[in-house]
Amino acid sequence: SAGPRVGGVLLWARVAPDGQGPIEVEYVVAEDEEFAGVVATGAIEALAADDFTLRVRPFGLAAGPRYWDRLFARGGVS
Repeated sequence: SAGPRVGGVLLWARVAPDGQGPIEVEYVVAEDEEFAGVVATGAIEALAADDFTLRVRPFGLAAGPRYWDRLFARGGVS
């Protein structure tokens, strides 16, 4: 992740391609390492045209707290 701001952060990742098709990536942002306090979720496609990179800016995060994020794609977790 990168780009922390008062109301959010920019999550950035690259997915290792397994072909040319889009790869669905789900993300979860939580207030704790155990992911018991989930505060944001969503999904985005990683595309060949973008070299399978993606950027997501989850909304609604409070300024100050530490957050944890996870990305899920093709059965794997980052």
